[in-house]
Amino acid sequence: MWRRLSGDRPGPGVRLLPVPPVEGLTDGMVTIRPQREADAQSLVECWRDPQTRRWLNQPADQTLERAREEIRRAPGDLLTGQAAHFTVVETATGSACGDCTVGMAVPDMGIAALGYMIHPAFRGRGYAARAARLAADWAMTVPAIGRLEVSAAVANNAVFE
Repeated sequence: MWRRLSGDRPGPGVRLLPVPPVEGLTDGMVTIRPQREADAQSLVECWRDPQTRRWLNQPADQTLERAREEIRRAPGDLLTGQAAHFTVVETATGSACGDCTVGMAVPDMGIAALGYMIHPAFRGRGYAARAARLAADWAMTVPAIGRLEVSAAVANNAVFE
């Protein structure tokens, strides 16, 4: 629930992050779009994957309810300028195949961070790189973002394939 305070200016507030297109952003092979509740199972499968847990420090006991809660919170994160959460979709099939997030790491300095993960069944097809490019292109149109940072563990060979 959101509430205006007595000292707030009338009218809509300034948003750090704009609302991405509902239909998403696509390069023809991959689409990134706002998360939907139907994406929850794919998110859980990603979180439970041993490689994902290794690189993202995810515990193995992730639940469908936690995924649904994350998805329900995503519009609030966008509204407050904390993060834009996207589902990565294989365009040809419409299958959810991963997650991609642009989060404001240091908002006062215009620094955002990009994170992503791909479902094990969809790895090795270049989807992570495609999703990252789409998210980065979107982020660089956002006036509040002056720098977008991505980090990867050197030992994670998947980021170099």
